[in-house]
Amino acid sequence: MRSLATELLAILTSTNPASLSATVYLDGAEITGTVKTIPPIRRRLGAISPEDYDVTVSRGTDVFSGEILAENSVLSQLQIRVGAVASGGTLYEVPAHTGKLSRLSAGISGITFGVAGKFGELSAKTIGNPTSLATYAMTNPGSLAWSVVTCYGTLSSVASISNADIDFASASSWTSEFASEQFTISAEFGGETVAEALAAIGAVTDSDIYTDIYGRLVFRRTMTTLAGSAEVIGSNQISDLTLEWDSADIINAVSIPYQYDTAANSWAGGITAVSTTSQGSYGTKSRVLNDQLVWHDSAVSATNVAQRIVARGKTPPRLLRVTGPLALFRHDIGDQVSVAASTLIDSLGARVTGYEIDWFRGTVELELSERRLLRGFILDDSVYGLLDKDYNPLV
Repeated sequence: MRSLATELLAILTSTNPASLSATVYLDGAEITGTVKTIPPIRRRLGAISPEDYDVTVSRGTDVFSGEILAENSVLSQLQIRVGAVASGGTLYEVPAHTGKLSRLSAGISGITFGVAGKFGELSAKTIGNPTSLATYAMTNPGSLAWSVVTCYGTLSSVASISNADIDFASASSWTSEFASEQFTISAEFGGETVAEALAAIGAVTDSDIYTDIYGRLVFRRTMTTLAGSAEVIGSNQISDLTLEWDSADIINAVSIPYQYDTAANSWAGGITAVSTTSQGSYGTKSRVLNDQLVWHDSAVSATNVAQRIVARGKTPPRLLRVTGPLALFRHDIGDQVSVAASTLIDSLGARVTGYEIDWFRGTVELELSERRLLRGFILDDSVYGLLDKDYNPLV
């Protein structure tokens, strides 16, 4: 669950949705009264994309002087918050999304801001070029990601929890986990974007890289197990419930090569992890993860990742979508959640892997998954079956 003020948490666990509201801030100044439309806010694991959305505001207020129409307004920060007033009259708020202005359209009727999250910034910055490659050899994945986002992505390099761009606690823990496993990777970049590099690092290490509500990058190994007790969503907070699963998402055989020789365009070797029990039930559902941007240095780390993917992919992944009031915003990505009187998911619950906040309807849709799906090369798939990295981001 999110780290929230006690008063706001109490409201979120018991409130009528009408008592919750959205407020919008531009560089710290509230502009909610001028806002005409607030788009749905979506976050989902596995989506390293610009996260663009539009906010439309009216003109004619002091907030929107000539300065906001100037080119340097792209440096402005826009934040949408969820809040509620406690019984004592105090307003408690928590961010729902934080981003920077990326484009602007001003007309007589109003101004439309394009807002981009952290991945939008990192999609516009490149690493190396074809004649001056950026190479990394036998590097801790955490150290590689840190170098990529701070040196090439120009994010803050402050190595403390005060870092405004990176969730330092998660980055530090992620790096330490790889160090304890002696897990290293190598990489070669020749003009790829920082966002593409992060996608490759996440894929090769079986990690989740996403942004939090403050716009900071979060790094975690893909969460594969459930433990302890889950918070239960009561039936009084559920307006819709949908179960999805697809046998095409089964992964019961994963092959990963290691020690790529860029000059010879060859691999030193490769490993394969298999679930024979799953193959006996569903047939062979295989993946090949042979990224030539970032690769494993040893059979040990390649085996580690392949076994993790097969362990959670050997049965059809069940995905549950739960729709309810804005109060469900108390749940964050990675939370372990269960649904009252439901046999649709494991008794321990499932992980929150995404959500959408719809301000107009006053609802939140949570995406609950019993596992995380990692896609690599998929035979005959229209995107992931292509070997051209201009189309398949994991090639």
